[in-house]
Amino acid sequence: MSNKLVLYYVSSSPPCRAAYLVARELDVDVELKYINLFREDNLTPEYLKINPSGTVPSLVDGSTTVWDSHAIMIYLAEKFCKNGQLYPRDFVKRTLVNERLFFEASYLFARLFEICDPLCDGREKTISQDKIDRVIRGYRSVENFFVDDNEYIAAPVMTLADFSMWTTLSTLNYLIPINSEQFPKLTKYLKMLEAHPSYEINREGAERHAEYVLKCLHGMEYNGKVAVEIFRESKNYSHIIHEWDHITSKELEKEKGSDEEEFPKELL
Repeated sequence: MSNKLVLYYVSSSPPCRAAYLVARELDVDVELKYINLFREDNLTPEYLKINPSGTVPSLVDGSTTVWDSHAIMIYLAEKFCKNGQLYPRDFVKRTLVNERLFFEASYLFARLFEICDPLCDGREKTISQDKIDRVIRGYRSVENFFVDDNEYIAAPVMTLADFSMWTTLSTLNYLIPINSEQFPKLTKYLKMLEAHPSYEINREGAERHAEYVLKCLHGMEYNGKVAVEIFRESKNYSHIIHEWDHITSKELEKEKGSDEEEFPKELL
């Protein structure tokens, strides 16, 4: 019987990427099992035994199961991080990491979810100014996290808080671009992370997430302007738009029966 950990995973999901990137950072060998959310693999009796909430990611380590990306990251750090860098042993330093983790969970990711969920199931056709303002408020908060010349979110070095924040910010930045003049520290931080060994994995997943949301917005207005016009103005989307323009509802329907990791219905 293999001792390899199993991570139930969707690369477009920021929480899934956060958990996976922490495993990579710790050089933990994990088997990735793709969950097709279009097909509702996450709601099968077998999966609900692992994770009764029906969300992703989930981790199986022998007889131990852990779900919620923050709990998974902490579990991995507690078990495999020998030097305590990612999740400090010092009580005060660890509390600061927890503080940032909880902010990402309760505020920043919640802002992303409240944009994506109603757009992708058709309940809304625009991103309201209120939602945009709440995202920008989140950017302002993160900008203020960089104190005492720290380059990272909660410490002078990278911690779990960075992986959690980085993956969510990467997708948000595609949807509500971060203003470099308003948020120079945050902009510098994301630029610095482009040198991280897991940067490409995170970038590809964030782009996949953004691509799906853009397809949901196709032809709809974004605060009075057609979505395709908004996103064509952004260099970030130039490589996406060509394919996006040729997507049809029939093509999206085919994804429901696919075992390939493409455009899940809900990104948790």
